Amino acid sequence: GNKTWHCNLVPPPPFVREPSNWDNSRREITAYGVVGGGSHVCISVEGVGTYFLDTASHAWSEVGKWTLPFHGKVKYVPELKLWFGLSTEGQHLAAADLSDMDSQPQLEGA
Repeated sequence: GNKTWHCNLVPPPPFVREPSNWDNSRREITAYGVVGGGSHVCISVEGVGTYFLDTASHAWSEVGKWTLPFHGKVKYVPELKLWFGLSTEGQHLAAADLSDMDSQPQLEGA
């Protein structure tokens, strides 16, 4: 029958609560995308780092102090096992392998 949807507020990313980020500069999300088939949202914030939001538990985790090499939305293409988006520098279409995020991902090509 009646299926409805509703919004759930999620807690802010952990860096928002860190006093070191309370200076007068505005923190902006520079890149974002859906990871794990929709189970996680990934965001990068310039000068802060990259974080995952677990969409089931609404819990944030820090991935690293680096940012993704993209600007804006990134999209995963499973057939190629690569992420695509506009590069940070020059904003050209580029690809990166984000399967190992222990260090800052590098572009495969632009």
